[in-house]
Amino acid sequence: MNSTGGAPYHIGVRISVRIPRHARLIFFEETGYGLLRNYICETDSTLYLDPRKSLNIWVAIRMILSFKFSATAYYATFLRLVKPKFIVSLQDNNLLLHSSSIYSPTSLVVAVQNGLRGTFSHNGSTNFWNELNDISSRGGGADVIFTFDNNSANRYRQALKTKQPRILVTGSLRNNALDIARAPDHSNNQRLVYISSFPNLGRTGDRSRWETATVGFLQGVPLTFGEFYRIEGQVARRTAILAEQWSLPFTVIGKRPIWQIGEYQYFKEHLEGLDWTYLPRETESSSYNSIYLNDLIVNIDSTLGYELFSRGLRVAFIAARMDSALHPELAEHRFGYPEVLDPTGPFWTDTSDENEFDRVVSFIRDASGDKWSTVSNPIRELLFEFDYKNTKICRELDAMGISTLGPRLWDQDLIPTE
Repeated sequence: MNSTGGAPYHIGVRISVRIPRHARLIFFEETGYGLLRNYICETDSTLYLDPRKSLNIWVAIRMILSFKFSATAYYATFLRLVKPKFIVSLQDNNLLLHSSSIYSPTSLVVAVQNGLRGTFSHNGSTNFWNELNDISSRGGGADVIFTFDNNSANRYRQALKTKQPRILVTGSLRNNALDIARAPDHSNNQRLVYISSFPNLGRTGDRSRWETATVGFLQGVPLTFGEFYRIEGQVARRTAILAEQWSLPFTVIGKRPIWQIGEYQYFKEHLEGLDWTYLPRETESSSYNSIYLNDLIVNIDSTLGYELFSRGLRVAFIAARMDSALHPELAEHRFGYPEVLDPTGPFWTDTSDENEFDRVVSFIRDASGDKWSTVSNPIRELLFEFDYKNTKICRELDAMGISTLGPRLWDQDLIPTE
């Protein structure tokens, strides 16, 4: 599903009076900026920010003189002033990024996938892929795209068939850049870990319209917050009960930072009477740092779940989001779709039956090492690339003429806090 949130929280608009200069490379938006800088070492570079976050007076004046007034016009003006050779971003689902080549035809646009991309949309009549196809027909679209998997690569090829970009399957830049911790020395116990996919509800976490407000559309079908996220509480509670029965610690790995209190409140309600630990997101790497190699991991359909599965960790997929929402005909959120067509397997289920929950979570606990490898390895290789330290991306960036520091883990100094 598309990511909602994750960028730092901004109050007001920053004003810049610095005259924009020519730059060889633009980092488009701050999502993953520190991570990109971990590899890209171009000194002649600048960061583009949406004018609602940071407004450059000189760009605004030039835009006004052109008698055009919009965020798109602002970006087009910025490109004309900076004249970049390269534009690089982790906002691969940003349509303005894919419009860059319309406004700056000589720039090479590089998009790095940052989340699982389906047809989920906030508009019932269209979705990201349809709009991207329209941009492609007008000469837009990224020139180079690094994707998680073959399914994403094929979606981009279809949407950008007019553009025909170079697309390479390299896995998740963030997942490839981080180590996973070993179990704490003081404990040999496994943990049962649930990965949250809770939405961004801002500072208040208001759920008063949870059952009536439309969160978005899937294949044109409107879904309320309650329908789309109902499965989160169901699975978390059942997993916590299993942890109690098995005498295992239970931990919820939060998707949201601590100031978005809605996530904690939601799980507190659903886990009432059970022992649990909540770990909110603190930095862009903290969710990964919260995982131990011997954890038993349960999730619905999160990017992090697939990333950890790509590393060989034991992950159960309760991919029953649409079954719980009473729309089982919508196949997109099923496990491994469309590569995996079986509704159930040893470590996954697409149904919201608690007996199925128990079965798949029990499997990841009880399977021997050989058994887990036998059943998971073929599917893991099919679904999601893992390229430790990002050797493939570095090699491709070097070939394009973008200077890199080479394959490496993410320098902690470059990991921003929330």
